[in-house]
Formats: sequence, C-alpha cells, structure tokens
Amino acid sequence: MKLYIAEISFQDKDKYREILNSVSDERRKKTLSYKIFEDRYRSAAAGCLAEKYAGGNIIVDENGKPKSDRCFFNISHSGKYVIVAVSDKECGCDIEKTDENVNFGRISERFFTESENEYIDFARERFFEIWTLKESYLKCIGTGFHKPLNGFSVKFEEEREDGNKIFSVSQNDFECRFSLVNFFFDNYEISVCEKSDDLTVDIERVIL
Repeated sequence: MKLYIAEISFQDKDKYREILNSVSDERRKKTLSYKIFEDRYRSAAAGCLAEKYAGGNIIVDENGKPKSDRCFFNISHSGKYVIVAVSDKECGCDIEKTDENVNFGRISERFFTESENEYIDFARERFFEIWTLKESYLKCIGTGFHKPLNGFSVKFEEEREDGNKIFSVSQNDFECRFSLVNFFFDNYEISVCEKSDDLTVDIERVIL
C-alpha cells in the first residue's frame, strides 16, 4: 500500500481555488455543497489527491465508497491533513486529530467492545488508535457505519521497529483476512486497513 499525506494551508485561498478548478465536476459539486470553508478545502484536496494518485475513472458506489477502475483507494481528512491510500487490494484509511476536548471515555464505553476498552485503559491516544482502526476497517469493507462499531473487535498484535502498530480484526461475518496498521503523526492518529494477510505501508508526504 502507498499512503500519500498532504498538508493544507487554510490561509492560502488562491491554492484552494487552484485545486478546486483542477478536480472533476462531481468532486467540485460535492466540495461546494459544504458551508464551511475548511470543509470545502479538505474536500477539494482529497479529490485532488485521489484523482492524481489513484486516477482512472472514479465513481462512488451505493455505500458512498469511491472506486477507481485502475486500483483500490480510500481517502480521509482531519484538521490540516488529507490522506489517500492506494493499493492493489481493497483498502480503507482514517486520520483523526487527537482532540483534547473529546469525551473519549463515554464514546468508548458506548461503541467499543470490552476487549478494546481493556486495551484503551483510559488512555486518550489508545482511544484514537481504536477509533481510526475501526473506521479504516469499515471503509475497507465498504459498509460504512451500517455495521455497528461494537459488532467487531480490533486487537493489538505487535509494534514494529518503525513504530507502526499491527492489529488484527475479529468478526463473524467475514472469513477473509484483514491487516490493520496504526501510527502517530504530528498529533494525528492514522490507521490503514487492507484485505490481505500482511500489510506494508509506504508513506510519502506530498505537496498539493
């Protein structure tokens, strides 16, 4: 898997207009449907990354997941970063800023499994690990939040020498294997998921 990370400067409105004019009509329409400028910028930037690094004919399926006829890909954005994961297998990605104001205890108790809460153990950074892992998995299988967050469980397996953490996922309605990787980046948690036994992530920072 290749993971591209781009940083947005919300003060650079000329760059926003340049990106907006470069994306497809469909992405431009989606971007302009947002009322808040920052959301528009993130949407335009995500479309730009997808069209540049996934390419091909991009469509959106019935579950809202974008697809290309050249490869599998997935996009996510939070705060000042936009990411796109590109793979030759089904994949998902998620990035979340580790917001200090999030009441993570209440959320984890309501939406996470018992084993996941044991792993979190009231640690904020671990909450965001699990949150992004679960969302990247849902985006990988393409169901979004139609599948309940506590209907499956992610489990910590090991930490690699590069600092990336490896997780597995346990579920009853899928027999195939999924690989999940999580890492910390500039006060953001990033997780990726791929429909494979062993996921290797090549990370590249790019300029929009």
